[in-house]
Amino acid sequence: MEKLFAKQEKVINEKMDEMMTMIKNVEEKVGEMRKDIEVIQGDSAALRKELEDLKITVECERQYARSRNIIISGIPFKKNEDLAQSITTLLGKMEIDIRTQDISTHRLPSKNENHSPAILQLNSRAVRDRIIKAARKRKPDTGLINPDLPKKAIYFNDHLTPYFNTLMMKVKEISKKKNYKYVWMNGDRIMVRKDELSKGIRIIKLEDLDKMI
Repeated sequence: MEKLFAKQEKVINEKMDEMMTMIKNVEEKVGEMRKDIEVIQGDSAALRKELEDLKITVECERQYARSRNIIISGIPFKKNEDLAQSITTLLGKMEIDIRTQDISTHRLPSKNENHSPAILQLNSRAVRDRIIKAARKRKPDTGLINPDLPKKAIYFNDHLTPYFNTLMMKVKEISKKKNYKYVWMNGDRIMVRKDELSKGIRIIKLEDLDKMI
């Protein structure tokens, strides 16, 4: 009986050793898999950042392509209109001398054509900035186009991509809460400044909002 028990104990011990060896091998493989997963996760995070940076670069390029444009809202619509002439007349009353051949303009699609805004494309950002500045100072209305028209405000705004339009709304919201006095578009980026003495802050992505103290 003792020999039989010894034999069985030996077999059990051998099986236990085999099982321990198997467990050790499994643990080693699991450890290797964890390292592989960590590497994959690191690569994935790097790839996500690279894709996000690429997306922002593309958005900035799209916005830069619009940096010489202005959206004008409030110009009355009429059939067979000469929109370029209406705009140059308006600009002339705002003391901005410009020829119709120096601009390109068209109406944006709208469900109600009477409220369809116009896109004004200019040859340079300098002229575009001068027009925006004049519009903010003069606060133009339809009476500048035709004195017989009922006076309604005409608005000059940046031509923003959907991405920068959403970002601009968030920037203005935070600027209001944190008392930033200046928010403006500078080509392919949004700029903010706390006051006349502070430095400008560039905003091109949501994470940049953390810079606004």
